Formats: sequence, C-alpha cells, structure tokens
Amino acid sequence: MKIFSGRTLICTLAFFSLTAFSAQAYVLPAEQVLELMVKAQGPAKGLSVAEQVVVYPPPEIQPEQAAQPETDAAASGIEGREGGAVGEKSAETPPPAPLTLEGSVSYQFPDKFREEIKYPQGLGILAVSPAGAAKVENNYLISEFEDQYDLFKEPLLYRNALLLMERLSLAGVRTDVCSLGYWQGKAAYVIGAQFPDETVPQLWVEKNTFLPIRFIVTRTVPGRSQDSLEVQYSDWQGLLVQDGKKILHRYPGRITFVSNGQMISQRTMVNYAMNPSFPPESFDVSRMRRAYEPAPHLMPKDPVSEEMQGVHNAFEEFKKTIGQDGKNQ
Repeated sequence: MKIFSGRTLICTLAFFSLTAFSAQAYVLPAEQVLELMVKAQGPAKGLSVAEQVVVYPPPEIQPEQAAQPETDAAASGIEGREGGAVGEKSAETPPPAPLTLEGSVSYQFPDKFREEIKYPQGLGILAVSPAGAAKVENNYLISEFEDQYDLFKEPLLYRNALLLMERLSLAGVRTDVCSLGYWQGKAAYVIGAQFPDETVPQLWVEKNTFLPIRFIVTRTVPGRSQDSLEVQYSDWQGLLVQDGKKILHRYPGRITFVSNGQMISQRTMVNYAMNPSFPPESFDVSRMRRAYEPAPHLMPKDPVSEEMQGVHNAFEEFKKTIGQDGKNQ
C-alpha cells in the first residue's frame, strides 16, 4: 500500500484549501448577476397572469392555542372549573379560514405594471410606470406611493440591469455588495448583504439558473420595531406563446410573502397570456390620479408613513370580512 509522505499530504491539503478559497473568493458583481437574471427570464414584451391570492389570518386575530399538559385527572375524565372534562378540546371558535381572492398582474416590460385584486368589498388597483404609482381601492385613490408589499414585482418587471439596480437601491438594497449564500439547499448570489446577514434588504438570485428566489425587504423606522418582509419565488414555469411555440420566458408559479417569520399570503399562477394587447389606459398613472377621487383619511403625508401604513391592504380587507372579534360576520 502506498503511503503519502508528510510533505505530500501537506501540499495536497494546501492545494484543496486554496482551491476552495478561490472558489469562494470570486463572486460576480451585482450588475453582472442582474444582467444574467434579466436574460434568464426571457425576451417577452408583455405578460398577463391570472392569479389565485390566498391571504392568511394575521397573528393578532388568531386565538391562543397554548398547549395544556395532560394530567392524571385528564385521563380519568375529572371535570375542570368550566364544567368540561380536563384534557378535552375546548369548544372555542375555530381560527378563521384563509381568504381566497381572484387577482391579476400585467407586465409591460421593462417598466410598467398593473395589479387588480377583487376584494369582498370592491376592486383594488395598483398601476406603476415611470410617471410614478397610483393605488385605488373601492373607487377611491388611496395612495400615490408603493408600499413594501408592492415590491415583489421589482425582480420580475424591470428588464434592464441598470434600471433594476436603481429600483433595488430605492428599496434599500446595496447594489455594491454581492456575496454567495445558501438557502433551502440552493447556492445563490446575495445582492445587498454579506451572507449570512439577513437583517438588511437583499435579493437572492440562484447561482445555477440566475432566477430570483428570495427578496428580503426590511424597513427600519426610527422609534419603531423592525418590520421584516420576505418574498419567495418558486415553482418557476416555462411559458409558451399562443401557438404553442416555446420561448425563453419564465415566471414563478408561486410567490409567497412571509412577514416576521409568519406566512401572510401566497399568489399562485392560474393562467397567463404572452405578449397581450393592453388597453392604453392600463398603465396611465396620471389618468388614474385624475379619474378617482382621493380618500383624504387614507392619503399619506409622506412616503415613510405610507410604507408603515398598517398592514397590507389584504390584511385590512381580511379583518373587515371576519369582524373585529375574529368571528365570521
């Protein structure tokens, strides 16, 4: 049996160490990663997606479910103070079921977006273009700013690396920082943070496919606790044009929103249309601002107050649907 000398073993270990170090040391710059990400999603001019939007009950309206330890009394069926057998499940109102909504998103690449969601109380509309943003709810203009929940579209809409870098910077992502990280068994470029730091805004782009898989939006406002939001992109689909010809365009079949560790909503693609013809007014932000009467009590005084204006609109609609006491109306 051949035995390695001490010098050979040391040299071998040094070689593998240097190789591993070199592989970790070189990370593509953010601009190049974003250019490859834009290319990986495809060359389409427009995309319309019909969605099912599921909104989960906010934690503050879910009943407490503290586990009660089992005792000998519970096993023998001895009744507790409330008249029921100790250890039996209480007859409390079950937690509210998730709210399922119909929605759609429209992309006119590289920089125009429209979202429509049918709430129980009416229609919610968001339009975004280079002219700004307009948000309408129940036929009232409620905002001229995007909130952090609207930023899920950033990696999917802006099909120009420099434009996307600018948008990410506005979302708080440091585009001069890029590292290599690992999440759910996948290697990814982390734009905006040094892995494993997850306390700052950052975009994760899978290393093999160059598709976005994770977008962490973290906003810190003086005097308030940190409000964390994570958007996860999964189940990426290859899309076809109407004649069945395959093109190099991809879109996530599922988009999941997680806030402070709690899943709050999920979008699932139901159907889609490639390169559709959009009505001219679809992305006309200025027209929307003129067409709808403002809702004074909902209009923000500044962008910061808009960002922290309660929870997502779907949460507010969810609370209205089930009532303030957590019971269905």
